Amino acid sequence: MDKLKLVFVDTYKNGPDNLDYVFKADAIELCELFTLDGQDGVDLTTIGDYSGYDYAVVTIVERDFEKIKGVLSRLGLTSDKLIFLSLDEIICDDFEKVRGYFLDEYLEMMKYKKVKMKYESNIMGEYALVTVEDLSYVNIASDDTIMVEMYNKKENFSKDSIDAFYELGNKYFSFSDKQDLFCDIGANIGTTSIYFKKKLDNSVKILAFEPARMNHKLYRVNAILNDINDDELTLAKYAVSDERAICKFEYSATNPGGSGLISGWETDVSVEEVETIPFDEYVEENGIDINRIKWVWIDVEGFEPAFFKGARKTLSSINVPIIFEYSPKLYRETGRWDEFKELLFEMYTSFLIMQEGGDKIHPMQDITYYENFDFQLDIMLFKA
Repeated sequence: MDKLKLVFVDTYKNGPDNLDYVFKADAIELCELFTLDGQDGVDLTTIGDYSGYDYAVVTIVERDFEKIKGVLSRLGLTSDKLIFLSLDEIICDDFEKVRGYFLDEYLEMMKYKKVKMKYESNIMGEYALVTVEDLSYVNIASDDTIMVEMYNKKENFSKDSIDAFYELGNKYFSFSDKQDLFCDIGANIGTTSIYFKKKLDNSVKILAFEPARMNHKLYRVNAILNDINDDELTLAKYAVSDERAICKFEYSATNPGGSGLISGWETDVSVEEVETIPFDEYVEENGIDINRIKWVWIDVEGFEPAFFKGARKTLSSINVPIIFEYSPKLYRETGRWDEFKELLFEMYTSFLIMQEGGDKIHPMQDITYYENFDFQLDIMLFKA
């Protein structure tokens, strides 16, 4: 790829602070920025001649392309050299020709903004509705994670992970006719268990735990929208832990799925009090036959050590597909990693990392290799 001479033309004083963020640095010989404010009144002689530049990248708010083209042509920047960046897309007659000069992260950011703007145009009031794969979900309008992703991909949130969990579960585990419970620990608004029941295993009944007031309410709405009857769903308003208590729960309005009992995980949160209960106690008090449990999906934003400790008796007595979001950074910060590690060694012999995209099974001791990682992994657990 030949080196480029680029000029970044900022028409509304909002150009990027670091042009290397927009363009691949190794593709640039020269990159300059000037502001073109008030296109008709600008003194072009103070700007200079840019006819020797390969491309002009132009930020715009108003789509008055012809006016901008007219001004820039007098600077030696003809129409074939112009790449327009708007708030929601990149416009260029021959964009594929110049695509390689942009950073992939920037293109993804522009794509996300475009999708988000389209999604937000469909919001009415405090709530938003997205329909994917014949399933409908309502969430708060401020959510810019789950709903935007579904709107973008036109598929259920975490579809690939849920599908893989189902396929691997059927590959490595055997089930009896008695098993009919899908346990959704940290159920959020229901995108996991509702999808699982409606699209993968309609025979299951759902036992879901969701402590956050808004998420709990929206799960009920989504269950009704997707024709899940009361006898098919038990929705418990608890955070599942290793003790009974009243705890502070941080709710994120922009990422409700990231809400949880771990403080500081999300910014811009509201705090509410929730009741916690050990899974073992809930099962015993509600007369649940543990032999009915068929699937266990755990997503509790760093509170997994407390869940497993409080579910130790039940999980030690059954052998079913279990998946959890492994968050070693949070375990270290809360001082629970050593205890959790020993518990996993005691209860399980091996694990599979969903992000590896296959079915490579690792010995349980290998999980310590990832203990200093700062990102999350989806882990499926196995017994001998």
